[in-house]
Amino acid sequence: MAFIRQNALKANFRAFCMTGHPFPPLPRRSFLANLLSLGVVSSVGPAFAAANAKPAWPSIDATFLFTADVHTCLISGGVLSPNCAAEGKTDANLLRHVAALNRITEFSWPTEIGGVATGLAGAGKKIAKPLGLVIGGDMTDDGGGQVKVPGEGHQLLQFSSRYQEGTGPDRVHFPVYNGLGNHDLDQDGVPPHIDWYRRELRDYVELNHRPTVFYKPPVAVANYDIDSDNYSSGAACIWCSCSVSVAIPAKEQSAGWTG
Repeated sequence: MAFIRQNALKANFRAFCMTGHPFPPLPRRSFLANLLSLGVVSSVGPAFAAANAKPAWPSIDATFLFTADVHTCLISGGVLSPNCAAEGKTDANLLRHVAALNRITEFSWPTEIGGVATGLAGAGKKIAKPLGLVIGGDMTDDGGGQVKVPGEGHQLLQFSSRYQEGTGPDRVHFPVYNGLGNHDLDQDGVPPHIDWYRRELRDYVELNHRPTVFYKPPVAVANYDIDSDNYSSGAACIWCSCSVSVAIPAKEQSAGWTG
């Protein structure tokens, strides 16, 4: 640091002398000694630190929704997997869920819950339009609704028909950030297609989020790891300086979100 300061001061002194000042140039050591006596060099450190100080994060509010365990359950046409109807995993319930998500801006942040004040900064104010919907896993009930022969799963088709941004009452009206869970990934296909189910679900995530030179996905993200299908939004303008990440560890075959 001292070497940098000395060279900077030396260059400044030479420039000063080139202006035709009547005083003769001083030796570098004498010049630095005089500056030190005046406390000039000691002020360079704070000035350098101030110039490189990081600006404070902007004070911006952002709203987004989080949901999980959608469990789309179709296996063919309008046929559900066994026990799905009894467990409420019907398309009618999905439509009610989608409608509730789309109406979120009609409501206000609660001022109290159970008689206890929430202390929310926006308490009593209308909820802003969400910037996105985060899916925290288990988009489908059974490996995308696959059958023994590799093919496009009906459960994944059902999910995409409800939880891709669109218009009308049957689709969510916000960008969707997909995340996979054990119900999506723990299926083994019939040999030799052991990983067919997992690959289709992971392909769905990639095609929805990973941009390339020639392809712009529905909800592009800035950071996408092809090997693991982990991604993060990396867009401060969208998430207001919060990084939203999806993890799909290869070994655990599970999904997690951090924000």
